[in-house]
Amino acid sequence: MVFLESNALPISVDPRVPITINSQIAEQIKLLIAIGVLHANDALPTVTQLAKQLSVNHNTIAAVYNDLIVAGYLMAQRGKGTFVANTQAVQSIVTYRQVYELLEQNFTSASGLGMTASAFGSAAYAQAVMVSQRQVQTIKVAFVDRLQHLPKMHGVLKSELGIEPDLIDLAVLEGKAGAGKLDEADLVITLAQHLETVDNFVSDDQEVIILDIKPSLLLLAEVSALPLHTEVATIGNNAAEAEMIQQVLIDAGVTHVNYSTTTAKEVGQKPNSIANAAVAIVAPEIPDSALSGVSNSVKLVPFNINIEQANLLLIKARLGTIKSAKNLT
Repeated sequence: MVFLESNALPISVDPRVPITINSQIAEQIKLLIAIGVLHANDALPTVTQLAKQLSVNHNTIAAVYNDLIVAGYLMAQRGKGTFVANTQAVQSIVTYRQVYELLEQNFTSASGLGMTASAFGSAAYAQAVMVSQRQVQTIKVAFVDRLQHLPKMHGVLKSELGIEPDLIDLAVLEGKAGAGKLDEADLVITLAQHLETVDNFVSDDQEVIILDIKPSLLLLAEVSALPLHTEVATIGNNAAEAEMIQQVLIDAGVTHVNYSTTTAKEVGQKPNSIANAAVAIVAPEIPDSALSGVSNSVKLVPFNINIEQANLLLIKARLGTIKSAKNLT
């Protein structure tokens, strides 16, 4: 057991810095352990001695010692005093010695530029918080849908949720070539019509949320104003997409019109196939040239969608929960 000469600690406090006195004392004691000034079983000054040395209230020192004992850095022996503990916490902090040495080098450089210890500490804290926030964003989200929808939905999800989802084409997933990124996802987002397929590729530990999409207000206003039994064609890049457009409109309550579905390829080959339609709802990514033969009597309306706001709130809440859980590990 080693007692420091004169039982004093080479630490000080400054009431002017934006860090509590308790934190200043606790962090300096931990620093002394990390850099090897204090070792396991070394004795610390008594509460009264350290309070007198630093000119602070003895209750402050008692609180610091108690916090460090609870954290595993110190231990109290009745009738003998307070000592550096021989615990995993102490062994772990010793491994931070290189970090403290880097901080010393950085402060030396910063002080050469005129930065005070207080300003350096505040700047280091701010930088640590920002880096920590960026690291939290390592949460992985996958969005599964048809290829032609992915770019648009990616933009919406990134804008609304502040995340960069991995985009997985449903066709690739069905071919079992895209399950890799899906396996890594903390949260999987897909549409209701894809849920059964996606469920076959996710584990019990992965959460799947269904994304509810609605027609944009402009599109909804356009089709809602059509007379009863108006012929409406939905044109997709493929049959599945055309049917999806129809279903989205029906789910939104647009049931007073008569629907027919077709593909851009079919319309290109036989423009008259939708001649009876008053309106054609056209999927994204279909070039105007593919529909150039369509009669002027058919009004072409782009299929634009929005994500249901309640659905976005649910996804944001789940992301927050996952982030919190990751921070605890």
